[in-house]
Amino acid sequence: MQKPERLIGFVEVEGTNFPFEFDEKTFTLNLYPPSFEVQDKKRCGFFEAMNNPAKNVFEWTPHKRICGVSFGGKANTDGIVFSNKSHYILFDVLDMEANYNGFISYRVNWYFLYPEGIQPFEISAFRLSGSTINYFYNPEIALQRKVEFAENGTGLTGFSVSSADMHCSADCGEYPLTDDISAKITVHAYATMHYQTASNPIDATSVFTTTFSRPLRHDEIDILIKAYEYSRLFFHYISYRRNIGLYDVDVCFLNKSNQQEYNGLLVFKRQAQEETYEKANQRILDYAVIGIHSAKLFSVIESNAFGYEHICETIGDTHTYSLNRAFMILSEFEREFRNIYGQDCIRSQEYQDVKRDILNMIDGIISASKGKRRSAAKEFRKYVEVHGVSIKLKLIHALNDCRLIMLPFVRTEYQGKFGEFEEVVKGIGARMGEMRNGLAHSKLSLQFGSVNISDLKIVEKLLYAMRLKTILHDTTIIQKGINNLFGGSVAL
Repeated sequence: MQKPERLIGFVEVEGTNFPFEFDEKTFTLNLYPPSFEVQDKKRCGFFEAMNNPAKNVFEWTPHKRICGVSFGGKANTDGIVFSNKSHYILFDVLDMEANYNGFISYRVNWYFLYPEGIQPFEISAFRLSGSTINYFYNPEIALQRKVEFAENGTGLTGFSVSSADMHCSADCGEYPLTDDISAKITVHAYATMHYQTASNPIDATSVFTTTFSRPLRHDEIDILIKAYEYSRLFFHYISYRRNIGLYDVDVCFLNKSNQQEYNGLLVFKRQAQEETYEKANQRILDYAVIGIHSAKLFSVIESNAFGYEHICETIGDTHTYSLNRAFMILSEFEREFRNIYGQDCIRSQEYQDVKRDILNMIDGIISASKGKRRSAAKEFRKYVEVHGVSIKLKLIHALNDCRLIMLPFVRTEYQGKFGEFEEVVKGIGARMGEMRNGLAHSKLSLQFGSVNISDLKIVEKLLYAMRLKTILHDTTIIQKGINNLFGGSVAL
């Protein structure tokens, strides 16, 4: 579905139909009072709200949904748009209106546009496109190149580009989205022809499609939003950056004949400029690496196991290591270590048994206590639960467990400066443990040298080695993926 150049129409707010115009640049919904009486009422209501006593508690700004009908399209050469078709529109906005003398505006989180005459929430699928999708699944698979050479070998006599297959697709797996809905992921490559365009008459693009096991009901729009969020986080993770190039979300409905039609549009505000790095297409864990196991990463994302604070805004930012970024990388390592190995995996069975008994005892005190005593018991439980081995020992354990994957990266990064693998690993654990504690306790004498940057580069790669080892079984493939993601030049 094509996005209108100008989005205008009517929405209902508090029982009144307001004319609206949506500002795409600022992602703001502007409402215009339909009469002087409504304008005066909203203006006076603003001052009444200002005089209400302030609340004493902190609250997150809630959101609300505003529905209506929109009109819009593409202007002709005279700037005139006329269409007898209208669309339903749903805005998700922050429930904190700006009031300019009775003229209201809201900050929009997203909006959903779909045509009249369809079942509004018989949503069966959605698809994503953009540069990052093309990097993940190279659309050139849909094209065929032919070059003809002169018989005497003096040069070319002709060449052509044609569609090898109008529709190439690959399976990315399936994951549980809710208790009764699963999401099947596929990626497709299409050849596209551009008429009257000499510079680029034929090209190809890829789309990333999520299909629901059953159509969504009228009250399940949040499931669509959740599935989109998981897709966005997936591409953050496999690209190791935030400025991923994703376009608007094409939404598929089931029509009255139970056939799929992509005639809905879910739009979010563009958060950042797309990546301009020349070799950005190589800096990704692409389909050749993850393949059908992509859905396993979605399951990890759905369980809220990943953190994203350490992920950089752009590829250029990955070459800069501030103290803040160092702390976030090490924090994410501890998070992943706990998720994959467990908090006490290195400890003896006797230690784990005693810790479990102590936690059970504290649980008994919590259930039998009230007030401050109960709060104190919860604090002790939290302390005992997170108490475990040092980050030094965690790093040593993880690096040794991922030895086959990490060995070429460690050798390339240190080039024999600190001995064999075992000695290098111990040094990384000791230095990173000291850095982690120094950052956590604001140690002013903390040293941050070139060897620490090398250590952090290894920890970054280790984060992916730990996780990919749980879903892939080919060490060489994992190494290739990590090497590409971080722009390495390791000979594998």
